[in-house]
Amino acid sequence: MKIKNGTHWSTLDLKKIFTRSINEYQKWSKEKKTNITIQVVYSRKIQGHSGYAYVNGTYTRLKLPKEGLDVLMLVRLFLHEYEHLLGYGHYETSKGIWSTDFPWASEYQVRKVEPKVVVKEKVDVRVRRNNRIAKQLDKKRAQLKRLVKRIKELEKKQKYYQKVLNGAVEPLKEAVCTM
Repeated sequence: MKIKNGTHWSTLDLKKIFTRSINEYQKWSKEKKTNITIQVVYSRKIQGHSGYAYVNGTYTRLKLPKEGLDVLMLVRLFLHEYEHLLGYGHYETSKGIWSTDFPWASEYQVRKVEPKVVVKEKVDVRVRRNNRIAKQLDKKRAQLKRLVKRIKELEKKQKYYQKVLNGAVEPLKEAVCTM
């Protein structure tokens, strides 16, 4: 189970509830799906709990309120969407989920987690551009240095072959391998 949490509700608490819900669901239905992705986002409604899931899919999205999260409603909603993931359409799902009081749900609470504030250091655009150009110059200078070295090597070889062709230097004899 993978949870993508886009809210301030504790991911750890949500995972505990979802895991317990699946385990409880298995008590009356032996079906189980483990490779699911649950995306948790805020609902536009003040007290709204809603969601959707693809039938026989692996992805569901749950929309939760910013304030006043009802754990029982969360369990009902999750199990409803979980049934869709198992392959049930609306006419095949357990209608009793919405009227069932899951007594174990009261054992859980979902805490709010304060978002981590990351202060991004502002860098002047001109400084960033200057640094980028300095890196490019260093890279091109290194390439140029390698090219100059290679050109000198080739010029040295060319001088040798010009002397050989003019008869000033005796060409190297090829080694003959005898076994």
